[in-house]
Amino acid sequence: MSTDPTQYPLTPDQLEKLHALSERVGKTESEILDDLLANARIHPLASLVTEGHHSSESLRDRLAREGILGSFSGPGDLSTNPKYMEGFGEPKYCSDSD
Repeated sequence: MSTDPTQYPLTPDQLEKLHALSERVGKTESEILDDLLANARIHPLASLVTEGHHSSESLRDRLAREGILGSFSGPGDLSTNPKYMEGFGEPKYCSDSD
């Protein structure tokens, strides 16, 4: 399936870059767009932000509903235990001789 570049609202600058890339790699602009679309990596969390963004559901509720909330390992008291904040904001390497 071939992608027609004129079917998408590209800026003149984008069209120029697409044309230059086409000449450089020896492919048509449609072939380049097809390759880019076929190899696109869409972040799995992107839909959490874009889908239903007009709903009253909070991000926390959506993460919980999708089974993402609580699925990562780590300390449960990260935000409340002061030991995790020791040294935060301090330079890693400092010299007293400066």
